[in-house]
Order: sequence, then structure tokens, then C-alpha cells
Amino acid sequence: TESPYHLNWKKDAVIGGIGLGLTGAGGYFHFSRTGLSLAELYSLSVYDVNGMDRSATDQWSPTASNFSDGFMYGSIALPLSLLALKPARRDWKVLGLMYLEVGFITFGITEITKGLTKRIRPYAYNPETPLDTRLGDDSRSSFFSGHTSFSASFCFLTAKVFNDYSENRTAKALVWSGAA
Repeated sequence: TESPYHLNWKKDAVIGGIGLGLTGAGGYFHFSRTGLSLAELYSLSVYDVNGMDRSATDQWSPTASNFSDGFMYGSIALPLSLLALKPARRDWKVLGLMYLEVGFITFGITEITKGLTKRIRPYAYNPETPLDTRLGDDSRSSFFSGHTSFSASFCFLTAKVFNDYSENRTAKALVWSGAA
């Protein structure tokens, strides 16, 4: 059967170039991040956090953090499950390129946004959170969630590719529901 995907070197060079540019800019913001000073930390007030997000300042759970990391890394690896589909295995080059494009663009946009907004993470307001974590370089990178952006990007990439290769409507509905 004919593949739903084809390499277009012109288009993919543009998309890849944009992705690499965004990744470079995102990397700059990521690696130039600085944490809070003690003075900044002690001047924080939960009342400066909007009411809708304020309850998050009471949360600190290393277990939940590890679970969240596992889910994100699992989502990043999820497109590899498409290799179980014989037609997808034939298209591994174009699918691999799509995977890289999605990863580079997602990383770049996420890190640029975090670097420009410098939104303080809710755990920084919580005295129960270890001091080194509250002061760490990651304390100013709350918006927007990299875990959410990576999970969404790779789950929806997987769902779209599965949709294009599968004839099974029930399986498609389950995969899309799982991605959502």
C-alpha cells in the first residue's frame, strides 16, 4: 500500500531549520537560567499567586514528581510503539524525521517561553520543599509545563500516525482517547 508520508526535502529542510533554530534559542534560555536568591525566596508570598493556582503552592511530593517524569519520558518513547505496524516500519526514515521535528520544535518553544516568562514554580512558595530545590535553577521555569508540552506533542504525534496507518476505527478511537 502507498505510504501516507513522503519526504519533501525542501519542506523538511525548512521545518528542520526552524526546529533547530528554536532548539538553539531554547537551549540558550535553558542553560542561562538562574535560581532565586535567598532574599527573593523569602520575599515570596502565596498571595502573589493567582487564586486559581494558589492551592498548588501547598503541594510537594517527590513521588508525584517521579511519576510525572516517568509519564513524560514514556510519552517521548511512545512513538516507538508505531514500529509494531509493518507499514510504519517501512517508513521509519520519514517517521524518524517527523519525531525529531516535533521534539526540536516542542523543546524550543517550551524553553523560550520559560526563559521569557520566568514564572516561579509553586513549590518555591512551600516551606516544606527542600531549600536547595526552592533556590535551584529550575525554580523560575514554571510556565509552561515541559512535561505537558512533551507528553501532548508525542502522544498526538503517535495518535496521528496510528490513525493514518490503521483501518480499525475502534483502535483509532482508543488511541486518540489515550492521547487526549
